[in-house]
Amino acid sequence: LMPSYNGILTLNCIRTLTQIALKLSVAVPL
Repeated sequence: LMPSYNGILTLNCIRTLTQIALKLSVAVPL
């Protein structure tokens, strides 16, 4: 596998986690 492939997967995971965190922060006001 190309090194950049792992980088793309990592970015996708970070983006997904960020979106989930934003949704949770909106659903549960701090």
